[in-house]
Amino acid sequence: MDDLEWLGISWDFGPRRGGPHSPYLQSQRSGLYDRRLEELKAADQVYPCFCSRKDVRDVLSAPHSGFDPTTQYPGTCAAGADWDRAATTEHAIRFRTKGRVRVHDRVLGELEHDIAVRPGDFVVRRRDGLYAYQFAVVVDDAAMGITEIVRGFDLFDSTPRQFALFDALAAPRPATWHVPLLTDERGDRFSKRHRSISRSGLEEVGWTPQLLRGVFAWLWGWSPSPVALAAAELVTLWNPATLARESIEVPDAFFEGPTALGLELSRE
Repeated sequence: MDDLEWLGISWDFGPRRGGPHSPYLQSQRSGLYDRRLEELKAADQVYPCFCSRKDVRDVLSAPHSGFDPTTQYPGTCAAGADWDRAATTEHAIRFRTKGRVRVHDRVLGELEHDIAVRPGDFVVRRRDGLYAYQFAVVVDDAAMGITEIVRGFDLFDSTPRQFALFDALAAPRPATWHVPLLTDERGDRFSKRHRSISRSGLEEVGWTPQLLRGVFAWLWGWSPSPVALAAAELVTLWNPATLARESIEVPDAFFEGPTALGLELSRE
């Protein structure tokens, strides 16, 4: 949050600002998750799973099983839905997948994925009682009336699962934009461990929020040249049509600082 605010990006409501849907920490929202899970349980759309990771791995790794042990669940506990046993035995809870999910993404276009095949029935609450990411974010987005999601291309695999949950909870699906990832000239994606892309590393070689906004707009195809930009200018430049690609290559000169890219040190 500190880094986003430093970059000039704020949010309408949420942590540090409050708003109509507080609390905004998922660790404080388990009551809401419990209620929505009960709805799925009443509709027989979830079931308890008593399999350990080893159990699943052994089934999937069996010769001729036809499953990929890294990405699929074989449905071992799906038929029984033994909630009586679940009252006394540690278990996860899985969502029943039901076939193909069609997604219209504003960047990637029309796509379809059979989640019943991969990943199969997926976990919505873990064995330790914590709610899984896929479930928590859907419940939060539905409760907060989120209508648009912009995130990285690498997270698209989550979207069919999340849309299936939106449908099961009778909540409207948000529109999605899965935007390209930034990579270096060798095609390696940026990560927290990648060279000097921490805030302190960027500042050390001369990057400021204004200059970073300008170079991002240039890389995204919104500006003909990398010049410093005020935050409000990004709103007027927004053009998702330029983002229809899997990655955006960042020149190595970026890591040498803004002067290496010839940026004008102007405009707040």
